[in-house]
Amino acid sequence: IEHVEAKYHRSLYIEFHRILKPEGLLILGYPEFSKCAQYWIDNHCGMRDFWTQCIFGRQCDPKDFHVCAMHTPDVKDDLRQIGFKNIVSTSERGNEQYTLLRAERGDALPEYGDTVAKLIFGEPKVDPKVEPLGVAVEEKMELVGS
Repeated sequence: IEHVEAKYHRSLYIEFHRILKPEGLLILGYPEFSKCAQYWIDNHCGMRDFWTQCIFGRQCDPKDFHVCAMHTPDVKDDLRQIGFKNIVSTSERGNEQYTLLRAERGDALPEYGDTVAKLIFGEPKVDPKVEPLGVAVEEKMELVGS
């Protein structure tokens, strides 16, 4: 998730919620920015190059960059607002800088019903020259019934 711009995270979380079965599980793993940054500052275990890679990605190819800082309290807040429940996180054993997060799909919050479609396709465009379908159908039914 740290390879995806932060402005898209809510959209991804909404889509994860949409495609999971009821009570389905979302599992995320990511480097915890604050821990990685502190380890870099402290040159923890004399591994500054490793901590640089944890913060920015390995940069082996154009897609191997971390483009946002992950902060677990923010991730949990976003997931709760979207309708995930029973959200728990822990550090990966032996790699304290990596967070593992588990969230269960709960009921979707009503305001997210059409959000993904709007994000992908934009707001529906209404042509002022074209009458809404319902009006045209009702008028035709009146003409047939006369």
